[in-house]
Amino acid sequence: MIAVQDFVRETWEDFNSPTTSTFASKMGVCRQTVASLEETLDVDRSSLTKMKKSVKALYNTGNNHVTSDAMVAENLERLGVIAKSRDNEHEIGEAFLKFSHVTKDLSSMMKNMMDGLNNMVLFPLDSFLKGDLKGAKGDLKKPFDKAWKDYETKFSKTEKEKKKQAQEAGMVRAEISGAELAEEMEKERKIFQLQMCEYLIKVNEIRTKKGSDLLQSLAEYYQVQANFFRDGLRTIQHFHDFVEELGKQIQKIRQRQDAEKKQLVELRETLKNSMTCYKEPPPVSTHPAGYSLHQLTGDKSHGSEKTGNLLKKSEGRMRRVWQRRKCSIRDGCMYISHHDESKDPVKLNLLTCQVKRVPDDLGKKCFDLVSSLNNRTYHFQADDTKEMDA
Repeated sequence: MIAVQDFVRETWEDFNSPTTSTFASKMGVCRQTVASLEETLDVDRSSLTKMKKSVKALYNTGNNHVTSDAMVAENLERLGVIAKSRDNEHEIGEAFLKFSHVTKDLSSMMKNMMDGLNNMVLFPLDSFLKGDLKGAKGDLKKPFDKAWKDYETKFSKTEKEKKKQAQEAGMVRAEISGAELAEEMEKERKIFQLQMCEYLIKVNEIRTKKGSDLLQSLAEYYQVQANFFRDGLRTIQHFHDFVEELGKQIQKIRQRQDAEKKQLVELRETLKNSMTCYKEPPPVSTHPAGYSLHQLTGDKSHGSEKTGNLLKKSEGRMRRVWQRRKCSIRDGCMYISHHDESKDPVKLNLLTCQVKRVPDDLGKKCFDLVSSLNNRTYHFQADDTKEMDA
């Protein structure tokens, strides 16, 4: 890389004496210098962008802390006012109010520190990234690259013309020295130097802002932090004596409240014991024990399985007649055969059915089986009352 001092010296020499200058031989080094600086700027851009994000996160976290502190202080103040006015606990109310004031003071100090972080660090960083470092890698050196390309194009064209002239004069020229092209390339060389100069000035400004200016901002923010911790410590130390005295008061308040609680517990136990003579005897159940989903428990003496014949009333539209059907009960289900016994019988789960006696049955031989599964009522008639009960 070429140092800035060397570039300035070489450029002045070329400016004062173009024909004797060696600047043309340094132009390649100038290009390498710009390329190397671009790599450095790209790293700086990435690092500063990450730093800005972390500073912004810190700023947002601090402001959330300030907001939460304000809410805590507000609720502490409310507790203090209630304790003094409604509960007549003056000492407790004053303590809550004291904590509220201290929380507000610390919150105000934190707010000032966050404002300092924003004004002294975050805002300058954001402006720097959106200004001097705005754009992608290579945008800053585009004018320089164009100047170099124009110089190369003009140099090749002029060199070709010189060789052609020499050939027409019967001379063979392997190459043309820079001194011979110095005057003809003066404009393009000065444009190259100008763009190099502009680029180095911009790099200098960026270095200043990311170096000494950023350090100055951090130093100023350090002072804000120092004030925050110093003032906060002073507030806490001033509050320390109150907290020590509060510890003694809390012991007295707790002893008083414990004594009140003990008296209330003794009174409660006495009242509870005296209430035993007023207790009413538990009601006597008129129903037998056991779980019943729809109705009373059946007579277990009949067993849980049965097979026989029942008359079933048909559901015909024109007329309804009683038809004898084979019925059986096993495993909690009732099976009703069809007239054609080769067909599978109807299966009813008795847990989802309800049995009802037919109220207008004088002989008490009829009953209904209501199935909730298919929302249908089956009408049955037994040969006698005993068979119907079973």
